[in-house]
Amino acid sequence: MIQHISKISVVTIWICFLFFPGVIRAQENPLTKAIQLFDKKKFTEAEEAFKKLIDAKPGDFMINYFYGACRTENGHYSDEDLNYLEIAGKEVYPIDIDYYFGVQYHAKNLFNKALIHYNSFRKVASDDEIKRVNLTEKINFCEQRINPFKTEDLNPETDS
Repeated sequence: MIQHISKISVVTIWICFLFFPGVIRAQENPLTKAIQLFDKKKFTEAEEAFKKLIDAKPGDFMINYFYGACRTENGHYSDEDLNYLEIAGKEVYPIDIDYYFGVQYHAKNLFNKALIHYNSFRKVASDDEIKRVNLTEKINFCEQRINPFKTEDLNPETDS
């Protein structure tokens, strides 16, 4: 009898996958949905989704990485946004975290720190990714001490 019930359960799940994929999608993990938005480069929507997740789990390294990356992609440059990446970097080190660190430091006029991270990212990134983020231009700006990022900070830091 139990074996018969198990077979019915398996068949029912299979039918749901085949004929009602929307039902399965509706039950997806919110983290998975947020990561999918990020991967599709829908950073505004992804930021909103990650904001809910980070409010629920502020210490989660992966959520901090994605939230910090979204905030950076959406033009937010602050100590708080940098902190999300720093929390993530203590436990995980995604291949493009150096890019996001670079942007955050660049926006704060910390050109030397930005260059270190941009150059680390350049070593591991694909040519397409380097072009997508205009990395060569950002590195040139850093070398010339030019900050192309708009910040709310009226007195941004500088390094020598």
